[in-house]
Amino acid sequence: MSSSRCDMSPGGRRLELVSAGTFGAPARQWVPGYPLQYNLLLFSGGTMTVETRCREEVNGAWRHDARWLQGTSRDPLPRYQIRLE
Repeated sequence: MSSSRCDMSPGGRRLELVSAGTFGAPARQWVPGYPLQYNLLLFSGGTMTVETRCREEVNGAWRHDARWLQGTSRDPLPRYQIRLE
């Protein structure tokens, strides 16, 4: 896992980057059938939203990774929320 601080906004907002797992795996380390994945954590008030992303092809695009089931006959979501309070 690695971590870095990035502040690219004029207002001085703080943006933390933490990377781990398969996000930056080189193509030679890919195993067929296992996509690269990462989660984007968004904090607002007392809630954290976890947005999931994946890339299934070496030169493919990153896309939503909808895995969170909502119940019978409903499409899965690419996100879930956690109350922090």
